[in-house]
Amino acid sequence: MSRSLVIAECCLSACLALAGCRAGTIAGSGRDAGADAGIDASGDSGVDAGADAGADAGADAGIDAGGDDGGSAGFSCSHPRPAWLLCEDFERGDGDFDAWLAVSDFIAGVGVDDRGRIRLSSDQPHAGAWSVYMPAEAGSGYQGASLDWRACQGAQESNCSMRSFEQLYFRAWIRFAEDHRYVHHFLNIGGSQPEDYWYHGTAGCLPNGVLSMGTTVDFQPDSHESHFYTYWPDMSCDTRCDRYMDVDQVCQDCLDKGLPTCTEQPQCCWAGVLPAFSLL
Repeated sequence: MSRSLVIAECCLSACLALAGCRAGTIAGSGRDAGADAGIDASGDSGVDAGADAGADAGADAGIDAGGDDGGSAGFSCSHPRPAWLLCEDFERGDGDFDAWLAVSDFIAGVGVDDRGRIRLSSDQPHAGAWSVYMPAEAGSGYQGASLDWRACQGAQESNCSMRSFEQLYFRAWIRFAEDHRYVHHFLNIGGSQPEDYWYHGTAGCLPNGVLSMGTTVDFQPDSHESHFYTYWPDMSCDTRCDRYMDVDQVCQDCLDKGLPTCTEQPQCCWAGVLPAFSLL
């Protein structure tokens, strides 16, 4: 049984990891950057919750969702807007994944050496000639892959110093195989301090809003209705997690990371669900 996933045309605006994209945008901080990313940032929350925030927002959001390059109002990955941090269309390499990866801005990834887990495909890309394809083939243990990007200062390389942003926007075009399986923590965007490159592993801890941040786009398997799976300082936590976790160990691990999660009572903090746009 195939558990394949096609990620076509992605706009990512962020500082951490992504599963893939094709012809898209990344926009940095500021309200103007939101517009440059093809998102109406005029609402109080920074994003118009209406159709303009969706992947097919159309002309009102400054996106030509059906254009040949998948870009925004004449801009593309080969001609990006100044506010875009990352735009990837998978066109370089002419279908050769290794050649594409070597010239891309992605720093690392899981499974990138296995073509049964990830490769480029010319089968119905959203725009252009190629998309990234994650087939999760049986010979590869039904495993997918990931691509990791950082907002480095200077060269894109592991353990770089990173740039800082107040607001980030991202967009992705995705097509699922009919027999695909649920993917937990699907698209991920996050960050930490500029000189603190490596991920802290803070699952279960109550964030303090300083050490790091992160959110993933998850989706319902049947409807593809999507949501942000997010940790934030005012979130609710589970005070009965001793039923399934070593809560004393969780509390100690969080304290060791500078996140005193159990100051008032033993508890485990798991990401909450915030609304997002629809995945088609």
